[in-house]
Amino acid sequence: MSSKLGFKLAVLILLFLILLFPKAYANNSSYVLVGDSIMQGQLPDKLQKTGTTIERRLEQITSEDFENKAVGGVTTDDVAKQVMKVYEKGSAKVVIANGGLNDIGGNQTKTVFLKNWKIILDQTKIHGTRLIILLITPWTRGPNDRMTRRDEFNKALEDLANSYPNASIVNSDPKVGEERSGGPSGNHWNIKEKYTYDGTHFTSEGYTIIANLIADKLERKTVSNIKCDALCFLSRKLKSLLSQLGIGYF
Repeated sequence: MSSKLGFKLAVLILLFLILLFPKAYANNSSYVLVGDSIMQGQLPDKLQKTGTTIERRLEQITSEDFENKAVGGVTTDDVAKQVMKVYEKGSAKVVIANGGLNDIGGNQTKTVFLKNWKIILDQTKIHGTRLIILLITPWTRGPNDRMTRRDEFNKALEDLANSYPNASIVNSDPKVGEERSGGPSGNHWNIKEKYTYDGTHFTSEGYTIIANLIADKLERKTVSNIKCDALCFLSRKLKSLLSQLGIGYF
């Protein structure tokens, strides 16, 4: 076998494998989750491996794999870094992000909170990434003054995100939240009891509801197009390379 023929066969085999298993050869994930313990999917220990999280529910809905970079206990400073890491060696079609509960729980200012979200919004826009933002969720254990801050932070974030064409907002308040007595009329400061196990994090049912809201923003059309675009791109590359090598396309 000539070295030229051997090279052609090697290229054929490699490209066939790439077409057959595109995710294994990609340097990025189409879908990435970033954020804190809510996006990470914290559940009671006995349900951690089997319970439903945002990630698992989205995978069920879309039949796609999601890379989860979320870490419990972080502020938006860290969420911005998570997004930066997404683009260090690759990219993403869609980033789903949350962050801010630990900001309002601590002493993070609204200015810094918005600065971090602007980094996230700018980076995703520059890289042509669809960004879906989950606003700060209800928090039964949060003191009233912190929840007032939450409402202010969420409103400011929504206003900021509305100026970015690649960004969409998900507000889970009407679905998983309920009014707290002593707060302003119509507030959604508390998590409905059946959707939380500790007043901060959600049960499988609660995460399912939030994931469904996110999926509504994703739209199935977007999901199918991402998969098709990748395969069609590789197919065109294969045809072009085979033509250059003088090999007919099968």
